[in-house]
Amino acid sequence: MKIAIMACVLLFSVGAVANTWVRNTKIVDVRWYGTAGYITTEAVNDPEGCSSDANGNRYFTELTAGYKELISMSLTAMMADKHVDVLLHECLGDHNKISGLVVKST
Repeated sequence: MKIAIMACVLLFSVGAVANTWVRNTKIVDVRWYGTAGYITTEAVNDPEGCSSDANGNRYFTELTAGYKELISMSLTAMMADKHVDVLLHECLGDHNKISGLVVKST
């Protein structure tokens, strides 16, 4: 019984670490290169520990679910000078992989 409880705690704690929010930042650059792109944020932190040279680049590819919507929302937020929350998941090379975006109204 103790082993089952410990396994559940470990499983949920690993899942909790896999996604990290960067909150209340702004998008300063959106780039797309045909199959991959970056969203650069003012916040340059690296919560996933992908690189010792954190630069605010958040990576995504055409395999990222909803990547077209992600580009559209990012451009809209950048042009409207809105704050965003960015959900990061894992590393792709030296960059954080973006998996979600919330555009704030204020």
